[in-house]
Amino acid sequence: MRKILLTILSFTLIFSLVGCGPKPDESIKSFFESTKSCDFETMSKYIKSDTDSSIITGKFESTEQEDLIKSLFKKIDYEILSTTVNKDEATTKVKITSVDMLRVYSDSMKQVMAILLPQAFSANKPSDDEIQKMTFQYITNGINDPDVAKTTTDVDLELTKEKDKWVIESSDELTNAITGNLSKVANK
Repeated sequence: MRKILLTILSFTLIFSLVGCGPKPDESIKSFFESTKSCDFETMSKYIKSDTDSSIITGKFESTEQEDLIKSLFKKIDYEILSTTVNKDEATTKVKITSVDMLRVYSDSMKQVMAILLPQAFSANKPSDDEIQKMTFQYITNGINDPDVAKTTTDVDLELTKEKDKWVIESSDELTNAITGNLSKVANK
């Protein structure tokens, strides 16, 4: 009798493991962990393949921009709240906490302007390139401040199953959440 129960239990375990493919939550976790470690190659594997965002692909216009995004991503926290699966589609609600870039940008611009205004009419005014580098540096310093303000956003991520793997549909809502509303800063 004991042998029969062990055999049935073994078969049940084997069939339950075979039936368990990758789950949407695993893709979400892998995406966010690779984001936090700035592993853009792995990160892009969990986003639908037609996404060409520089934030996802890791193709940046300058080293300053890359440093800023890496500093920003290292500060991300996330919590999976719920997941609903319907065949090859899923929706996962995720709470994403990131640096409040609207506040960091505002504070940084005050500092940059305090330096630039006295130099505005002098012969030694900085070049556009120097101003851009200084601005990126102040913003990056603001992000790296241990007491930096953060913002939390609940996001519904849509996933689809592609080749036995769940991939996240890229959206402005996701991009804004992981970048602390950086696109809103760009529109200012």
